[in-house]
Amino acid sequence: MRFQKSIITIFIAAAVSGISAPAFAEWNFIPSKSSFGDTTFQLIGVSSPSQTAGRTGFLFQCKKDKKTFGMYALFTQQISESEYSKILLGEPQLLFRVDQHEVIKMKVYPDRSNEVRFMLAENDDLYKVIAALQSAKNQIAVAVSINDSVRYESNFDRIGLDNSVTKFGAECIK
Repeated sequence: MRFQKSIITIFIAAAVSGISAPAFAEWNFIPSKSSFGDTTFQLIGVSSPSQTAGRTGFLFQCKKDKKTFGMYALFTQQISESEYSKILLGEPQLLFRVDQHEVIKMKVYPDRSNEVRFMLAENDDLYKVIAALQSAKNQIAVAVSINDSVRYESNFDRIGLDNSVTKFGAECIK
């Protein structure tokens, strides 16, 4: 599978760490055309809020005729200065797993505004993430590993994913 010269953006928001059961997720495919003629395709998955985990979301975005891939992870909880320092000094990785398949690990680079965002530049593992979503049967798990310590773990189901990921794949994957 190859992306047609695309920009991929993954947005993952996690409110707190450590949930065990998958949360219900709503998946949508949204095509849009900008005023400047670019067509953007988005695959958005947002879990229902839970008392223990808050809300988790994914945003995959591709723009045709581009070669750049990017990934963003946003954590909406407040992170202390000491925690942020640990993130900067560590080697954070995004951990992505579908069902019981192999964990996909992607190096991420922290950026901070009011919340901590993780960014990933070009990475072939994004192909694996989309392919894994296309084969999902039960659940999707996401976490961040900092110095081999897993944090901000979120799990959610894939109900409703098939139609949206099929449309996204038709536009962005060849």
